[in-house]
Amino acid sequence: IYINHNIGNYYTVYMHLSSILVKEGQVVSRGQVVAKMGNTGEVYPVPSSYSPYSGTHLHFATWHGFPNRGGSPFNPLTLY
Repeated sequence: IYINHNIGNYYTVYMHLSSILVKEGQVVSRGQVVAKMGNTGEVYPVPSSYSPYSGTHLHFATWHGFPNRGGSPFNPLTLY
């Protein structure tokens, strides 16, 4: 999920999701649940029937400019 914060050209990115609860172009609110964490992609330990949630995690990133299209990742703590 890419979220455009509509201020300062800032975006946040959420990856490795098990389900996405919003649609493209939808306006979201602070605190709104937009997705559920998952274990998609290359994760360790590998999920199994014994431990289906193994490897569940979230990759979160902040970008100035659109991610991977001229934007740059940055540390959000530099804003404070």
